[in-house]
Amino acid sequence: MKKRNDYSYSALNIYDSICHKQYYFEYLDPYASHWENKKRIKQVQTEAGRRKELIFGGIIHDVLTDFFHLPQDKRNLDSIKEILKSRWSGPRGAKRGFPDIETEREQYQKALKMLKGFVGKTNLAPQIAYLPKPKKKADEFVKENYFKVDIGDGLLLTGIIDRIDKETEGYHLIDYKTGKEKRKENDFQLMVYAILARGALGMPLAKASYFYPKNAKFVTFTPTPETEDKTIKKIKETIDAIRKDEEFEPDPSKMCYYCDFVELCPAKEEARKYIADFKGEKDDLPF
Repeated sequence: MKKRNDYSYSALNIYDSICHKQYYFEYLDPYASHWENKKRIKQVQTEAGRRKELIFGGIIHDVLTDFFHLPQDKRNLDSIKEILKSRWSGPRGAKRGFPDIETEREQYQKALKMLKGFVGKTNLAPQIAYLPKPKKKADEFVKENYFKVDIGDGLLLTGIIDRIDKETEGYHLIDYKTGKEKRKENDFQLMVYAILARGALGMPLAKASYFYPKNAKFVTFTPTPETEDKTIKKIKETIDAIRKDEEFEPDPSKMCYYCDFVELCPAKEEARKYIADFKGEKDDLPF
């Protein structure tokens, strides 16, 4: 079995909150975790329309990154609509995430509505301290945007940060969320990013927020040395559990709807029952 030393929030969350078997397929399985095979497996799900929310979220993230790279006087509704059109580059079709033209039109209109709400309700001229380098194409991996921080014991915490603003109180990390606002957000993801911001960018945070573009709403937490220490402890406990796990038992649930590896899973028959009854709820997604 592969030995891993680097862990992202996404990897930790899959193991801790979604399914041990999905983690195994994504990161450890000799066949499924190989990048060429993983790409083929995920393409099947893409063409079935089961990754459309992930694709939608990725497009919105790219649009917002491009938008804030514009000069302040160019940031307006017309410019963000042009960026969306360029990033969408449709019709995308099944190969790029949307199984039929009606679904694609609905998703594009949803994106447009979200961005109109964003432009109308948010500060378009923040003092930006950090912004990712724009992607030239949707599936590009930009090495400069990918951070690694040593958290001790030979372990690396990794991840990508959406944006950091410099405000009166100090640095404010912003993580874009394109799903529905949860009734009670967890601060774990933001505290992971706080550790990355301090360790990789030298930017200790005054606050960290989930940001919902549609209504320009912030859900904010305050990082402290205590919360960072607590987060590192949780990270290491999760990694320890992963390394001790010899079975990686599946945990069938409605989240199987989004799993790329259902057809490889020993619990696929039970998973199919959940999938048949579940049509997707955006507030369950980690973006």
